[in-house]
Amino acid sequence: MTINWTERCRAYLAETRQAPTPKTPETPLSGVLGAPTRHLFGKTRPSLVGDPATDCWPYGPSLNAGEIATMERRIYLFKRHRVGLVEAERLADRLVLRDREVDDRVMCLECAHGRSQRCPNGQPLPYGVLQRCNRFVETTP
Repeated sequence: MTINWTERCRAYLAETRQAPTPKTPETPLSGVLGAPTRHLFGKTRPSLVGDPATDCWPYGPSLNAGEIATMERRIYLFKRHRVGLVEAERLADRLVLRDREVDDRVMCLECAHGRSQRCPNGQPLPYGVLQRCNRFVETTP
């Protein structure tokens, strides 16, 4: 007896067909992604905007308003020193971490003496290096 190709295909599909996946309890997408949720009218929905009281430093990793203002000031200062925008943002972000750790080291780019090419100590200005300096004078942009 000969079997044509349609019967052969049906037989193959019948053998390889898997059992359906059992139904599991549904998990909201926000629970999977770890996004904070807000309760509204008895329903939980993912929050698109974080809560500044709980998501900002020191309660969370986000920048608070004071840190954002300081970071913008530093980026402006670094750009005045002819540092590119991406590098200025990287350095300013690094200084935010320094401030959070209460580190007493400074960068020459932050110093009033940093406008020249040499430090009053007689050393060339090290670019982007955190160090302790007795002659540091904080500058304002």
